[in-house]
Amino acid sequence: MAPYQLFTAFPQLISRICHGNPDVFQQLKEIIARLYVQFPQQAMWMMMAVSKSSYQTRVQRCREIFATAKNFSQIALPLQSVMNVTLPNTQGPHPDHNAFPANPVYIQGLEDTIEILPSLQKPKKITFNGSDGRLYVMMCKPKTVIPLNEECGIIEWVNNTHGLRNILMKLYRERGPVMTGMQLKNIAPPLEASIDEKLRIYKEKLLPRHPSVFKEWFLRTYNARLSYARTLAVMSMVGYILGLGDRHGENILFDSTCGDCVHVDFNCLFNKGETFEWPERGPLGYEGIFRRACEVTLRVMRTQMDPLMSILKPFVYDPLVEWSKPVKGQRKPETGDSSKAQKSNTTETGEINNEKAMTHVQNIEDRLKGILKSKGSRPRSVPLSIEGHVNYLIQ
Repeated sequence: MAPYQLFTAFPQLISRICHGNPDVFQQLKEIIARLYVQFPQQAMWMMMAVSKSSYQTRVQRCREIFATAKNFSQIALPLQSVMNVTLPNTQGPHPDHNAFPANPVYIQGLEDTIEILPSLQKPKKITFNGSDGRLYVMMCKPKTVIPLNEECGIIEWVNNTHGLRNILMKLYRERGPVMTGMQLKNIAPPLEASIDEKLRIYKEKLLPRHPSVFKEWFLRTYNARLSYARTLAVMSMVGYILGLGDRHGENILFDSTCGDCVHVDFNCLFNKGETFEWPERGPLGYEGIFRRACEVTLRVMRTQMDPLMSILKPFVYDPLVEWSKPVKGQRKPETGDSSKAQKSNTTETGEINNEKAMTHVQNIEDRLKGILKSKGSRPRSVPLSIEGHVNYLIQ
């Protein structure tokens, strides 16, 4: 296989860097080293988190691979245009194919001013000086797109986007004074209040001060309802399959050039949102374009289930660090217990095999097949059709 073909599976390959079979690891090491030599700028960023792993076996094996490549003085910015593999448009062998046709922009420096955003994780908005003379905005936060270690990473800033909350608050301010956070907190019903009481407060106190105004943004900016409905449907279906939560007004953005719905912050995955005190639900118009786009999206994901699952399998062998952390309320391992806790989660070679990750990946596969499960993890019915599955989710 050509190096660019293997590089499309590079994240899956490095997730198995601690494979228990020596012969398999030797082959794996040679493949990864070959790709690292061929595509050093892209591979370096993708192996960054492995080189800083909390598991020493992973660190050592990563260093062995780094030692096979020559050092390079310039480091390319991890822009999407530079990191994504471009495949040939025609069938057949393409030995001279250029998998990364975009000219890389190298890091020349960093602006002194750093903006700290007000959200929960306090992400830092930083600006790089590119070798082409332009400025490139990135965001550093304890979530990984281009991972820097196991717990934090760097994310390319999405230009020309505005958060849903920012759009709505601007429209509400034009109508008069807006409710403060303290005012909202004071009228919020207690968690144990009845549904009727919550509905009464919603209708009598919240709705009069917060009418539907989002349509005004579309009317003022452009007529992009079709683009909005389609991208919203795609993210709704993808989010359901992956169990994506924490979808509040600052994590849902809209492209001011075309109306596309752009989601950010994918930390709350694998149905973690179901553990929140308040359910994440809201009213939505769904007939017409939205329903059809949902069906098309779900159909594509079902037909491409094998490639999708191959992307998710690394979570089994290289799971999220937070899965190995004690649950809130449980005691942390003592110093003498830490090695035991780590060993119980790894094989003798250092490869991780996380049962929680296996459960989450299996649940995603079941959702792709249209299998609905009860809280006891038992199937509630036979697998649903595409249309039936979408209708169930909408209802």
